[in-house]
Amino acid sequence: MVKIIFNSLHYSLPISLNKTVREMKVEIEKLCKIKPCQQRIWYYTKENKKVILLVDKTLTECGVNEETELEMKDLGRQLPYRFVYLLEYIGPLVLYFIPFFILKFLNRTILYQQYMALFLWVVHYLKRILETIYVHEFGDNTMPYNNVFKNCTYYWGFALAVSINVNLFSRQVPDLFVSICACAMLISIISNGYCHLLLKWLRPPGTQIRAIPKGFLFEYVSCPHYFCEIMTWIFFNALTGFPFFGVLFSLCGIYQMREWALQKHQRYYREFPDYPKNRTVLIPFLY
Repeated sequence: MVKIIFNSLHYSLPISLNKTVREMKVEIEKLCKIKPCQQRIWYYTKENKKVILLVDKTLTECGVNEETELEMKDLGRQLPYRFVYLLEYIGPLVLYFIPFFILKFLNRTILYQQYMALFLWVVHYLKRILETIYVHEFGDNTMPYNNVFKNCTYYWGFALAVSINVNLFSRQVPDLFVSICACAMLISIISNGYCHLLLKWLRPPGTQIRAIPKGFLFEYVSCPHYFCEIMTWIFFNALTGFPFFGVLFSLCGIYQMREWALQKHQRYYREFPDYPKNRTVLIPFLY
């Protein structure tokens, strides 16, 4: 028997403590008519520490007993992470072409750096789309319905602004420098993808089981995929003459990835007592 508090109402759910949280959520749906993806369930320890229940663990593994009072919140309408990510990435892939075609329509000379920027932009976002479909393991994770508008506005708006900046108001960069930066950007894109594959191979399919990442840049930094993403955009900005909106987009991304990297770094130390002490947060050997 499990005790649950929802909207100030007390419920008793007849379920074995050996059942997983995912199985319990299915039973809660029958009881409260709240879909499993909309349920956030937690309890407070005697030390007043909040413990959120993870779907792949049993109730016992989560520290729940028959005296535990679980609390539940309805998260509202949700969308699958995979669906939202695809929307976020398809938009920039398509929108970037609009200013480029305007440039061609105006019969203006298209610079080598503009062709290269278009090629690399397509490679980058095609990679993201393919990773979303085939690499990233989202499990049954969802996000609030309203987030799709906020996220798409960010990605789509910046994609259009960057493309206008690069294609219609660009500053010419020497072709040799463009080629060097393009090669460096491709290396960063490939390295980012390899880091994502290492994370995928670390986790059994369809689960949210966590382990210590190993190999490649993970030997030096907790979040090398973010580091490679940052380097990708630094090289993109360099080969396009550091356009204003390109730099602004990168700075926003760097700030957010720095926050995520710090959270992941701290979580690794909390979850794994044997986590390597020599690993930095985001930038190898520096931070």
